[in-house]
Order: sequence, then structure tokens, then C-alpha cells
Amino acid sequence: MASSPITRARPVLQLAEPRLRPWLPGLVRAAGGIYMRGVLKYDSIVLAHPERFVDAFGRFMSGRTRLLVAFRHPYGDEPQTLAWATVALAGAAAGKAGTKLPERPHVFFIHGYEVPLWGGPLVRWILPRSGSVPIHHAKLDSAGLARVRALVLDGEHPVALAPEGQTCYHSEIVDRLEKGVARLALWCAGDLAGRGRAESVEILPVSFFTTYLDPGGRKLARLLSGLERRLGLAERGVSDPCARVGALTEAVIAAAEKFYDLPGSSAPLRARLELTLDAALTEGERMLGLPPPGGDPSGSNGRIERVYRIRQRAWDAIYRDGLAGETPLGRALADRRAGEAFYASRHMEWVDLMYYFDPSYAAPGKPRDRLFETAINLADAASRLACGNISDRPDPFRKRCRVLAGEPIAVVPVRGGPAAGKAAADGIMEKLRESYEKSILEKDEQ
Repeated sequence: MASSPITRARPVLQLAEPRLRPWLPGLVRAAGGIYMRGVLKYDSIVLAHPERFVDAFGRFMSGRTRLLVAFRHPYGDEPQTLAWATVALAGAAAGKAGTKLPERPHVFFIHGYEVPLWGGPLVRWILPRSGSVPIHHAKLDSAGLARVRALVLDGEHPVALAPEGQTCYHSEIVDRLEKGVARLALWCAGDLAGRGRAESVEILPVSFFTTYLDPGGRKLARLLSGLERRLGLAERGVSDPCARVGALTEAVIAAAEKFYDLPGSSAPLRARLELTLDAALTEGERMLGLPPPGGDPSGSNGRIERVYRIRQRAWDAIYRDGLAGETPLGRALADRRAGEAFYASRHMEWVDLMYYFDPSYAAPGKPRDRLFETAINLADAASRLACGNISDRPDPFRKRCRVLAGEPIAVVPVRGGPAAGKAAADGIMEKLRESYEKSILEKDEQ
């Protein structure tokens, strides 16, 4: 959601029908490098284990498989990075390996319906023209689901989606994974078998690992100093960045406790943080008139489902049907609801980030890049307490990125009832998790 306050309700956005324009992959190849270097600040992007990537795309392009690319989503810019790696790097990697792909590769992305709402005019323009398809997380979307299912079965390019469902903010922790990718793959396998088609179904796991380039640590020191000033901390002559990040973690959580009128305690930081998550979700739900959630509202999936629910209700209050026919008072009330929804979503934005936050992630002795991730997350957390969101996330560092494909996961049709389908989906997700965790161990291999 946009971080500038919203005070006016808006008509429902109508996106163009998703359809790949044939000139778009060429535009990405021509201009994507400038975007990756100038906007995302990547000095280099490298395909690790390119043979896995190339072979999986080659099997799809030759008509032997249907392919889903299941990519991790730790930093926020993975769709752009994957699009660039697919369009600009995969063909070159195939050439070096002596393999010729039948055509230039491309992927169709599945994205949350809210991305075009907060992403701005350029995002709203480019997404449907790239063939990307929106889907809702928190309400029934039978039309969107049918479109995605048809795309997986018959689309001219592989389908890419993030099993984490949204940005997860930690590259070296695999947290919750949603089963949508497994269900799509199983549906596709069943549809192929039902139609007598010979293709098999594969899922290609893809992970991303960023190396932060900061000679002498000067940019990191400036980021930490700015955050210390914002939180009223004196540097106290401490130069060790791990110690500074530890103190900042305590200060950010304490600021959230104060804001939500929670008593400070000597409990572990993670337990204190979880109390702020529940307080933020409860406040957002109260402001939007949402009923108490069912199930385990403080469980692993419960909190993210509440995030999705708040996000859906808020966007529905901001983008509304029937505004043109409203009376002046009706329009004023719609505007008021939109403003209230914006501020209710500020509570959700805290949980969107801090649900994933691990206070021990950048402890002494952990890999260096975790320290940078944590510093960025802490600056982002302070911003979100002050009404910000992911659009305000700091990004001061030049970077290198490794795009690491795992071994493809084969998916076969399920015989049996719902229990067999659930067991098959669980098995696929376990293999996917194992692949992601293995990639963390492989990330520094040449």
C-alpha cells in the first residue's frame, strides 16, 4: 500500500487483459541491464548451476514438459531479477554449454492482485503486457484461478510464482511456504493425463542470494548512525556493527511496545516481538470492522492470513465500485472510509515485515550479508512504525546477485481421493523446502 496518506476513495482499477506483447522481451533485453544496474544497483547477476535452468527451459520449449518456476522472494525485487535472468542470461548460458534453445525464453508471472494497486502507473502498464496474471490471496477468485490453471496447462511460456506468497525479508531462512504451486502442478498433471497428453510436469526451484558491496563498511555505518539518531540512541563509541545492530533490534521492538501500550519485559526479544505482531493485527482488524479470526490467530499461518485479510479489506475500501453515482455525503463517507483503511493498513505493514524478523539472524559469527539484510530490515521497521511501507525501504548498497536453480521436482498425477491429493501436495512442498535449504548451503560454491 502507498505510504503517502490516502484521503480519497478511487474507482476500481481495470487492468488490460493479460497478454504478452511480442516486443516486450526484446525491450527487457535492451533496457533491462540499465534498470538492474541503475535502479536495483546490481553490479552483476550470475546464473549459478546454469545447466539446471537451461535444461528445464529446453525441455519445456521442446514440448516435453510443463514448467512452473518456484522462486524465493527474500528481497522484493526477485520478479525483475528473474525476468532479466531468463530473458538475458539463459540464452547466453545455453550457448556457452553448446545447447541451442528453440526460442528466446520468457516467463509468465503470477502476482498478488494488490501489486498493480501500490506499484504505480508503470507497473500497471507493464504487468499485463508481460502476460502476468493477478490472483487474490484472501477472497474467492475462481476466474483468476481458472486463468492461472489454463496458463500452466497451455501457456506458451513457463509460469513463475513465489511459494512464500510475498516478500519474506530473509534469504537464509526458509519460513512458511504456501501450497499453491503444488496444487497447480498436480492439477496440471491430472489435466494432462485426462487429455491423453504426453508432457510431464516439473517445478524448478530458484533462489536468490545478494552480496552487498561496501568497501570499508562506510555505507553500513551511515545507515546504522541514521537509524540510531531516529531512535534516540547514542553511538556510545561502539564501532562493532553486530553490537550496534543488536542494540537497534532492542530499540525498534521497544518502540513498537510503547506504541501499542505493551509493558516492556525481560522476555526474549522474539516473544516480545510476537506480542507487538498480535497487537498490530488486532488494531488493524478493529479499525476495519473485521470479526475476530478463527483457528489459531497467533500461529505461523494465522498471522499471515490476518495480514492478507486486512490488506484485502483495506484495498476494497479504497478502490470502490459506484463512486460516480454517490451523493456528496456518500462520496465524503467513502473518502473517510478510504482514509481509515489507509491508517488501518499501517498496522498490517508492521506485521508484513516483522513476522519474518529473527533477532538472532545477524548474531556474531553469522555470514556477513545477514548483517546488511538485518540493518535494512531494522531501518524499514522504523519507517513502518512511522506510516511507511516497502516502498520506503532503504537500499543504499551496490550489490551482486547469484540466481541459483535447484534440481527440478517431477510431479505425477495423483490417484485417489482428497487425502491422496493432500499427501502428494505435502510431499512436493517438502521437496521444495529441502531444495531451498540446500541452495543456502550451495550459495557460495563456484
